[in-house]
Amino acid sequence: MTFVAVAVGVGTSVVGGAVSQAINGGGGGGSTAGNAGGSLAQAWGAFDSSKQLQDAATKSANVLTTGAQNQGDILAPAATQAANTLAAGQLTASQQTQDSIRAALAASDATLQAQATANQPFISAGNSALSTLSAGLQPGGQFNRAFTMADAANSQAEQFAQQQGLQAVENVAALGGQVQSTNLQQQATKFAENTASTFEGQAFDQWLASNNLSLAALQNMVKTGQVSTAQLQSALAQHGVSQETLDQALGTAQAAGTTGAAAANAAGVQGSANARANEAVNVANAQSAGIMGKGSALAAGTTGVTNALTSGLSSLGNSLSQANASNNLAGDNYMSNLNSASNLSPTAAQSAQYSSDLSAAGGTMPTGADAAAAYTAPVDQAPVDTSSIPMPSF
Repeated sequence: MTFVAVAVGVGTSVVGGAVSQAINGGGGGGSTAGNAGGSLAQAWGAFDSSKQLQDAATKSANVLTTGAQNQGDILAPAATQAANTLAAGQLTASQQTQDSIRAALAASDATLQAQATANQPFISAGNSALSTLSAGLQPGGQFNRAFTMADAANSQAEQFAQQQGLQAVENVAALGGQVQSTNLQQQATKFAENTASTFEGQAFDQWLASNNLSLAALQNMVKTGQVSTAQLQSALAQHGVSQETLDQALGTAQAAGTTGAAAANAAGVQGSANARANEAVNVANAQSAGIMGKGSALAAGTTGVTNALTSGLSSLGNSLSQANASNNLAGDNYMSNLNSASNLSPTAAQSAQYSSDLSAAGGTMPTGADAAAAYTAPVDQAPVDTSSIPMPSF
């Protein structure tokens, strides 16, 4: 019957139209489809933001790496240069100290030599006096023998008295013409004996005084030599102590210079190594931070894209479910009307109601013999074209 065909065509058109609107955004499903499109846009935005953050993390890591390398290139040579400067300063200071000590040693040697030169005549005189005194004190020596008449005869006073007395006797004899007489000879002998006896004690005292003066002079000269020798020995001892002290100071200065230079060089090597180690650590940290930042950005982008797509798909699924439920309800209504139409002829008011229901469902009322062929099931509709939507790729 013609009415039955029209009713079937009308129901099919209503269901197909509802599904088509739900998918393509027409009718009541347009808002949900729009939400799905917005979710795709959010997904693309999350992907683009993730790419920007990854690039920023990489650039930051490169900048920090370059900075760490530049810092290492500055600090390592600076540590080496500072060590070289300190080492040179240590060696210079040590050399100056050594020069001062050597100058002190030279001055000490010169002082000792001057003192030895000044004392040498007194030491030589003392040695000579000591030899004379030692020889004079030997048995029979000048200072170790008895006084004799020969010593008295050698007295200048006695010799003068004898000369003067004999001259007087000869003068008297000459006046009396008795120069060759025995009486003159006797008088001369007697005068000589009396004079010798008179000057014997005096000659002894003179001899003794002369010996004592010589002995004292020799002893004083020996003492002078001893003093000079003692002074020179003391000077030698002090020079030895001073030289030992200065030698020790010289060794200490040399050791201090060597040790200081070695310590400065070691500090420079350590400082350069520390600078390079810090550089390596900072480079590793920068690269690690860049990798972690890039990974976090990638993870955040992946999560954002996934959440956006999940939200869009969920919205699209809800839209399809709502469209199917609406189409099922419309189909049930029209099937009920179709069942009623199998027993009753539609009136003008019923036809108008059908048209109103179809319009509310988004369809139109077909007429003619091709009404049934004009509508197909929703499953036969072409799928939505999504090729123009940009999809992120990771």
